[in-house]
Formats: sequence, C-alpha cells, structure tokens
Amino acid sequence: MRRSRTDQLFWERFIRAYPIKATAFLVIVALTVVSCGKEGAISRSLTQVDYDSLPAKHVRPMQPIERLHAAAGKLEALLGSEARRDLTPREVSAARSARARVDDALGAVHRQLDADRGKLEGLHAKAALARLDEVERKSAKIEQSLRAALAALPPGGARAAGPAAQAARALAALVPEQPQQPLSSDLSFGIRNAPPQSVALSAGIAPAYAGRAPADVAPSTLSRVAAPEDLAATPETEVTPAIRQLVQQLGGDPVRIYEYVRNEIRYQPYYGIRKGADQTLAEKAGSDADQAALLIALLRTSGIHARFIRGVAELPAAHAADWLGIDVQAGERLDATPDVLASGGIPTTQIRANGALAKVRFAHVWTEAYVAGDAYRGTEEGIGTKTWLPLDPSIKRTRFVAPRVDLQQLLQPAVTDWARGLVDSFQRVGDTGAIAPAQAQLSESFETLRARQQTLLQGAGIGDDDDISALIGSRRPRAVDTGYLPGSLPFKAVVVSDEVRTLPDDLNASVTFAITGSDPLAVPDYDPEDADDGGLSFIANTRDLANKRITIGYAPATQADAGIIDAYHGLLNAPTYAAALIPVLRVDGEVVARGTRAVSTGYTQKFRIVYRAPGYTADVVENPVAVGGLSAVSLNLGEKSLSQIRQRGTALSALADGTSTANVLTDARAGEMLSIMGDLYFARNDQHNKALARIAKVQQQRALSGAIVATALRTRLLAGFPVWTELGGATFDVDEDVQSVTSLSADDDAVQNYLRASGMNASVSEGQILQHAFRSPAASTTNILGVAAGQQIPIYQVDRSNIETVAAQLTLSDATKHDIRAAVATGATVIVPKSSVTIGGWNGVGYVVTRGLTADYRISGGASGGAWWPQIPLPPIPTDKGSLSVWVATLAGFPQQEAACVSVVLDIAALANLSTSFAATALWMPLLSVGFVPAAFALAALLIAVVVTAIAIVWAAAQEWNDANTCINSAGL
Repeated sequence: MRRSRTDQLFWERFIRAYPIKATAFLVIVALTVVSCGKEGAISRSLTQVDYDSLPAKHVRPMQPIERLHAAAGKLEALLGSEARRDLTPREVSAARSARARVDDALGAVHRQLDADRGKLEGLHAKAALARLDEVERKSAKIEQSLRAALAALPPGGARAAGPAAQAARALAALVPEQPQQPLSSDLSFGIRNAPPQSVALSAGIAPAYAGRAPADVAPSTLSRVAAPEDLAATPETEVTPAIRQLVQQLGGDPVRIYEYVRNEIRYQPYYGIRKGADQTLAEKAGSDADQAALLIALLRTSGIHARFIRGVAELPAAHAADWLGIDVQAGERLDATPDVLASGGIPTTQIRANGALAKVRFAHVWTEAYVAGDAYRGTEEGIGTKTWLPLDPSIKRTRFVAPRVDLQQLLQPAVTDWARGLVDSFQRVGDTGAIAPAQAQLSESFETLRARQQTLLQGAGIGDDDDISALIGSRRPRAVDTGYLPGSLPFKAVVVSDEVRTLPDDLNASVTFAITGSDPLAVPDYDPEDADDGGLSFIANTRDLANKRITIGYAPATQADAGIIDAYHGLLNAPTYAAALIPVLRVDGEVVARGTRAVSTGYTQKFRIVYRAPGYTADVVENPVAVGGLSAVSLNLGEKSLSQIRQRGTALSALADGTSTANVLTDARAGEMLSIMGDLYFARNDQHNKALARIAKVQQQRALSGAIVATALRTRLLAGFPVWTELGGATFDVDEDVQSVTSLSADDDAVQNYLRASGMNASVSEGQILQHAFRSPAASTTNILGVAAGQQIPIYQVDRSNIETVAAQLTLSDATKHDIRAAVATGATVIVPKSSVTIGGWNGVGYVVTRGLTADYRISGGASGGAWWPQIPLPPIPTDKGSLSVWVATLAGFPQQEAACVSVVLDIAALANLSTSFAATALWMPLLSVGFVPAAFALAALLIAVVVTAIAIVWAAAQEWNDANTCINSAGL
C-alpha cells in the first residue's frame, strides 16, 4: 500500500520527537503478529519438540470464568454471614445482587463453553470434546446442588446455618481457587553436614608408581606399562576448548601444568566428583577428585599418560588445619579440622595423643603421571627413562592475611545498641506480636546505625577505597614455583585402595529429574490408581550438567493438538481443556526425556528432583509445575563462575537479530534467561557467604544445591478443572539452598548467627534478581516483611504454644494458614505478618519457617523464594473506533492532541521485520549491567507488560487511510 507524503512526514516527526514511544509502538506492532496468529512458529514439526510453550497472548477484558469467580467470592462472604446471623436489609439486597451476578456469570460461562464446543466440533477434536463433556458433567452436578441450597435459604435473610453452609460449599466446589503447594516439612535453607563416616582401611594394592608389589600386597589390576587407554578422555576428564587452550598456554609442560592446578585451583572439602575437569577449571575450585580430574585432563591432552589413585591419606593435625584454611595461630579451633572434612561427606578418622588432636586420616584421590624420571628434577630436560610419578595438587599450604580490624568486635556494640533501641520502639501485640514504628522512624534508625558504623570504620583506618580483605582478611594458597615436579606426595599414603583410568560411580554426584501426575481430564482412560502416569524421568551425573541450561517445558501431545493451538492462534488463547500437552525435559536445548501421557494446560504436575552426593544421604524435593509453563533449573555444584555467566549472557545477546515475539519465550531465549537468573542468585550468594562466614568465624562450603526459576500462570478452575489460563509473571523457588558449616570459634552461637545472616541475604537475592531482570519491584520474604513493618502491620512469632490464638488474628488465605499450621505441627517456628502486602503487581504474604539450624523463606503460593507479577492498571478496552485510538494513545502516554492520530500505525505486514529488529536492538541496551546481558528477557518482560494493547493496535491499524490522513492534516502534523 502506498503511503502519502503527509504520512511519511508524520512518522519522521514522530520518531524524532518520541524515540522511546516510537520504539514501544513498533514493538507492539510486532507483538500483534503473534496475537493474530500470523507467524508459522506455532506449526513447527512435532518431531522437533521445539514448541513455544507460551506464545504471546493479549490480555482481554475479564473472561466469563473470571467474572464467575469474582461474583462467587462476594456471594460466599454473604453466605458466611447468613450462616451466623440474620442479614441486614442492605446485606439482603447485596445477596440478591450477588446471586444475580453469579447466575449471569454462569450463563456467560456456558455460552463460552457452547462456543468452544462448536469450534472444536469443526476441528473434529474428539479428545478435546470428551474433556469438555467431563467439565460440563461435573459442573452441572455441582450447580444443581448450589441451586437447591440457595432455594432453601429464607428470602428475608434470616439465619439459616445449614442451607447457607451447603451453598457456600457448593460455590467453593464450583469455582475453587488454584491449589498451591503444601508446605514441606523439609526446610530449604540451612546446614547440610554429611553424617560422620570413619575412613575404612583395607589391605590395599601397589600402584604403578610404587614399583614391584611386595609379596603381601596385591598388585593393581592395571599394568605398570603405560597404555593408550591412559591417554583417552573419560567423562570426568573430557577435553574441551578451555582445556586445550590452557594446555597451549602452558606449552604442554607437566611441571607448569602441575603448578597451575596446585597454585590456581582452590580446594573445596567435599567428597568425590561433582564438576569434572572443565567446570573445575571454570570455577577455579574443586575437591581432591575434581582437581585430579583437571590435572589428568591437562596431562593427557599434552600426550602424557595419567591415572587416578584412590586411597587413604594422613596429615599432621596442624598441617591439615593449614590446608583447610583454619588459622590456628589466630585462635581458630584445631579440633574443627576433622569436622570440616567430615561435613563435606569425606570419610575421616581422628588420631589423638593425650586427648589432643594429633593426626587426621581421610579418604583421598590423587594422580600418577608417566614422565621422565630426571627431566623434572632440575636437571637437563630429557634425561632419564620414563616412570610413574605420584602427584597431588589439591593439598597446599595457606597464606593467611589477617584483617586490619576485628569487624565483629568493632561493630558489635553499635549493632547491639541499635537492635535494643529498635526492639524497645516496637509496639507489642499480645505476647508474640509486634508492630514496627512508623517508616520515617525506621529509616532514621537505620541511617543512624549506618553513620555510626561508618565513623567506627574510619576511626579504625578503614576507608571507602579499601578492599574487602581489609575487613575480613584473606586466605589463599601459597604458590609454589620450583621448576620441577615433587619427588613425593604431600601426605602419608596409608592405603592405596584403587588405581583406575576413570573414577567409579560411587564417587560421582548425580541429580534425578522426574515429572509425575495424571490429568483428571484425560478421559476416558484416566485411572487415579494407575502407577504409570506417563510422566518422565531422567538421571545424570552433575559433571554432565555443569553450566548447562536445564528446562522443563510442554509440547503438543499430537499433531491434532498442535492444530487446535494453531486454530486458536496460541496455546494460552485456547481453552485449557482443548489441547493436550506432554512434558519435555531439555539440557542445553537437547530433548533428553519426554512424557508419554497427555495433560491439559493449567493442570499442576509434580516435579521431583533427587540430589545425590557421595557421603550424603539422598535429598528429595518436590515442586508443582504448571502445565504449559516454562521452568529452568539452576544447579550449584560448589561455586558459580561469573565468567561463565558473562559468556552465556554474551551468547544470548548474539541472538538479538533473530529474536521475535514468536520465539522470545522459547527454550533458547526465555529458558536461557531464566537459567541465568538462577545462576546469578547462587553467584551473588556464594560471594556474600564467603564474607559472612569469615566475619562469623565459621567455615562454610556449598553443598549440592538447586533453584527453579519459572514463568507463572494464572489459572481459573470450574468444578475443579482448569478452564482458563494466562501468562502471569515469574517465580523463584529455591528448594535446595544448603551449606556445610563448621564453627571455628568457641562461640556456641556462631553457626546460628551465620545462618541468620546468610538466610536473610539469600531471601534478598531472590527478590533482587527478579527486580533486576524485570526493572520493577519483586517480592521476596525479607522484602515482604520489610514492607509489612513499614506499613505497621503486626508481625507474629508463631509456635505450638500460641498457634490457635495467633491464627485467629491472621487475615490470610486459608491455604497459607494451613501451611503455617502444618509447619508449626512439626515443631517449627513461623514469623509471619498479620495480613498480606502488595509489591508491584504481586499481592500476598511472606513468612519465615525455622527449625533448629534450618529455615525456609516462603511466600504465599507455596514457593521458597520470590515472585514478580506485572502491574498493569488498564481500563477496559473500548470497542468503538472513536474512543479506541484515544485509549491506545493514553496508554502509550501521548499528548491528547495526537491521540486521534494513533490510527496511522503503518501497514503491519510491512513493519513487522523493522519493528522486531529495532526493538531487539534498542530495548536490550539498558539491561547491560553486572556483567551479563539479559537480552531476550527484556522482550519477555515487555511482552508481558504491553501485549495487552496488541489487539487494539490491530483495530486501530484497520482504520481507513483516508481517516488517518484527515487526522494528520487537521492536526497540522
């Protein structure tokens, strides 16, 4: 279509004057393409299992099922009153109106179901029609009970406990709230020290480096002769580009290779293999087994034969303490040495003399390499025949640098005075409740504390430019640079139990993922007792999942289901019962497992993760996963690598030119961004925990942990079945955030104090990561509690002694109260505000559940983490052309004189490519920070916030061009 000169002038002026608004408008135009179903991505081949789980969907006026839920809520409240007493005349009138609204909404729901039936019949969707029959059958039965109960109520509003209660129950059954995950008795945050295990001594073997085996010692199963297998890559020693690059950098020199691992890779006290060679190199930290894997990978890549040795090592207690970073000279406990090892699952035995710790024995993994015997002893290179030489890079001496001040001792008086004054300023509510002072007073109190701390630090000679080590000190490996390989091991090898080319399974950490849960709409073959629910299961060693994107999404169960979604122009535009889906598990985009039985959108399945680490008992966590949503799992194997996160962010940004609204919510883009968000959560906490542990005088080590970051779906139910679902926000669920922690001081409260600080910091992270990604407020437990305190909402400490008294005071949902009761029943203590708060578009409550040295920072909805929901205060979309343009222009923030000209949006088809690339470039730039580029999620966030206008733009663009030109001319543009 040819555009007029005036039209061109308008857009030239428009883009010059309103670059940001122009960009937003172009993005909205691009979003329209998906809303209208004009992209072909929906029809991708099922064999690729690459379906867009959440294609864009515009926010429509309130749906019939939403109106029914709203009307039912008001009627249910009045029924509750009528069950207790006579209604007032005003309440009687309100009850009549509420019943009329319920009838009207029910009528609208049935008309919608009838319309869906007609469309599904036209598509010959037999399975979808069978599911619809089941929804209507059950809802009709409940409606009959509801009408009978309502008919039994006295017309004048007289008290009628029986019929009113029966009608309320029928209403709750007809339009139940979306169920939430029950509170688990296993708390997500805290200490996970492995159960103590003594090291087992056996007869042992003679490894190749020991020479000929004595008569009383069994020989190794491997020949002393170096073999090609000693050069082969194994799963834990996989040769990657990073390994090759380092070998080139070190020139393939075994001395430089050994010294690199010895000097640059920090020891982490956990048992077995978690990371493998490549991830150990990326994180610059690992266990003895992981460091051995890295050393062997580098040696084998350099053409040097190498093997693993497994056995029992022994160190003098002082040497072991120094190795583990325990500063005995500074007063830290020598007796903490075996505890640190044992807490990481390492079999450990103490040897004492006269009651004092003398030696420590522990299970250990080291290496042997086939090198020229004299070549690396400082003599001329190349002299001597090759022989097997034992090497261990993991045991090193520590260089201790003390902090300039004892931070805890310096600041403790100021903090104690501040805390005492703050507590005194709280207004008590009963025995266990409190109301914080006004926000202004709180702010003043915090500012006073900050100023006093600053004064104390300055008085101690600590300035703003000082490194964090000035406050907490540093502990780094003492570098060695001898120019030759050591002639002996840095410990006594008590027993050599094995000589192998690859480590056995019992030393490998692993994770199992499973999806379970049959669909009650999977008629006619639904059997709730059927153990084979058609879910999926997948197990992998953690080393194979390191730094990889792990996502759970959903794909059409059949080609017919894909056709139904296409007919509705998107998954979330279709009735939830219309198309069936199957769960799909991907690792770095590759499908590794998929379900076999179909489920309906909006239904909740159970996502089970089993964490297994050598030396620990298996840990099982379960989460609800919304069918049709997208979830990413982030694993923490010891310490997140910021450089890897930056690399992944850069790779994600490289997808900019190809990003459109058709693929922004796919695994490669939104899945990657969700995964990076989880990694950032752990990276932030790992760094903070190091500092917090040093201040609290404890030794901490990350245990195998995991978090889930997911898109959130809003689902409305009819008779217990999901019938309407929309894309909501995003959630953080951290169900496995655990550490091994040992006190280094005589302070009995040291571990508890550390965990309080670490737990609060972790809760802050959950909200901050979401807030950073979406550029708007997000909810976390600590944030919620802070908002509640600022609003002077009473906050209670609940346990078994006062649960009944406090529960009566809480104005929270029944589901949240149920979870709190369940937690208290197990002996936990709960900190909870009296009522919910609103943060951005999210409304709910946050509460802390503590039990001993573990805690759970929960938010309503069942998540152990945080949530973000968009805040879109939109008026209803007008249907007449005259006011539609004004509505759209007002939403976009244009001056009133330009409102009538919104209909000059250019030909959508011609602008689709331009708008996508323009938005992809312009809108990602503000998110370039903290070393990563959350590129695709910038569009995802924008999509959630502005796709509501897409259909309006379609209508506006459909205005005749004569009207548009008239508008432009009359406006003088």
